[in-house]
Amino acid sequence: MREHFRKKLNKLLSRSGDEEFTQLLWATHILQTENPDPARKFILPETIPDGAISAKMPSKYSIHKWEIETLANELMTVRKAKSKRNGPTRSLRWNHFGAAMDCVNWLRKLENVEYRIQKKRQDIFIEMGRIAARQFDWQRGFVNIPQFYRNAFVYGQGPCAVQFEETHGIPLNRFSQIGFMLFVSLTNFPVVRNDSMSVIK
Repeated sequence: MREHFRKKLNKLLSRSGDEEFTQLLWATHILQTENPDPARKFILPETIPDGAISAKMPSKYSIHKWEIETLANELMTVRKAKSKRNGPTRSLRWNHFGAAMDCVNWLRKLENVEYRIQKKRQDIFIEMGRIAARQFDWQRGFVNIPQFYRNAFVYGQGPCAVQFEETHGIPLNRFSQIGFMLFVSLTNFPVVRNDSMSVIK
């Protein structure tokens, strides 16, 4: 069964363009946040079922953030499908919510069958640790003011600030400013143009 589920997932990923699929993952994530509006222009409205917008557990349309991350990682390991000589090559619809759900469902089936194989060989606490390692950062959130303040305090002054700028060629304050701008931009758009930050001096 494991190979069957692996083939099903890989078949979908092999028919996905990297940029298009990453955009689908971004839109799926944003669609299920408190501010889903930016994602609406990247997913066909007729493919979004009732209950999928801002879906939370235990909704059947809820997709965990760590599952989106896993799919992004899997995308990089799968070979792309070769173009057919006779006729068009089928590709995954990058603007269809159902395409994201299909990938997630095959991923879940694969992970479930892998766990059934592994649980006979290892202690349950090892599996709990693996699950926690995937989830905790996403559940706690990456926008963490105390952590940001600590890093700015430690690396933003004195010898650390000098070392940071010499090593990376940019002051920590400017680095933090650009990071914040990217964070804000990527909550509204799946990509950021190279010249979009040239206005900030």
